Amino acid sequence: MVPSATPVRHAIAIDARKLGETGIGRYAQHLLSAVGKSPEADRYRWRAYSHADRWAHAVGMPVGTIRETVWSGGYGPLQHAEFAARMARYPADLFHGTHFTIPLLIPRRIRVITTIHDVAFFRRPELARRSAGMALRLRAYRLLVRLSARRADVVCAVTQAAADELVMDVPEARGKIRILPNATDMVPFDRLASDPAPDAIVLVGMISARKGVADLVRAYAQGDTALRSRRLVLVGPGHVDYVASIRRIASELGVADRLTITGAISDAELMAWYRQASVVVLPSHLEGFGLPILEAMAMGIPTVASTLPAIREVTDGASVVVPPGDIAGLADALSRVCADPGLRRDLIGRGLVRAEHYTVNRLGERAMTIYRELLGT
Repeated sequence: MVPSATPVRHAIAIDARKLGETGIGRYAQHLLSAVGKSPEADRYRWRAYSHADRWAHAVGMPVGTIRETVWSGGYGPLQHAEFAARMARYPADLFHGTHFTIPLLIPRRIRVITTIHDVAFFRRPELARRSAGMALRLRAYRLLVRLSARRADVVCAVTQAAADELVMDVPEARGKIRILPNATDMVPFDRLASDPAPDAIVLVGMISARKGVADLVRAYAQGDTALRSRRLVLVGPGHVDYVASIRRIASELGVADRLTITGAISDAELMAWYRQASVVVLPSHLEGFGLPILEAMAMGIPTVASTLPAIREVTDGASVVVPPGDIAGLADALSRVCADPGLRRDLIGRGLVRAEHYTVNRLGERAMTIYRELLGT
């Protein structure tokens, strides 16, 4: 009797060049971990691409994943040639680009997914950092996003709200969109009676205009005495000019001594700030998801966020929401959440339930479903 042939295992490649960065980097990190936990993972061969200094953030990848250390950046022209050469040498059956765009010279025989997290700079280019040549770079970026959507077999959005905006600004994505949301592996804190009470108002993410950072500083300054007795902490990197402008606003409003801006920090430092958070706030003007709000809900921290459709979709009543730019409303919401124990308990309970919809295991199930469909397995 002739033994049956060993089934051919399809090869899946994941672009993880943004590992270690804010939201998008955590998306790539959780995606690698999610497919690694899938019971189907060993049916496929896996390859991941990132930079040499980013691999420390790749935890829980599928067993046997081949790590390809690359040198090209995420959006520059050299990436196209580098990935064409790598794919020619080590072919894959499916390539998943996790950060808006893909290298456009990937061979046509390879099935392609691109995740487009939002269309922020299609809709509000004025919120991009102002610098020489920025207008030209934004035009090039928008073109690359549209070309990537045209090349892709599937375009993933992280919320239905983001998908609805995507089809309006990137018509090439119509008929291709699937929802593959962010996820979190955060769990509630095990607080001890001896632990100090959380006393910080915390924003996590890129310190930028689109996150409503200036609105937050002004709302904090307008808040009542109880609110201003807490620290205001901005956790994340930001361009030096914008960070300087935030410090100037805080100084003019007399709250500079209560403001901390951390800059880029490690995951361990991020967790330390979450532990000190009385409330996590995200008063964004543009969002495709709002990952820090999900992380806070999963850890049992009350949240305040803007009324953007994507954030409302993710929180689904588990956060106090305020219209973007409503400084007085934001100050009032923060004061209420900090001062009202009943409201805090309600938000914590609702947040924990809502976060169960966005676990890493669920992300793995959704990703593997898309991969199977594209590969016909």
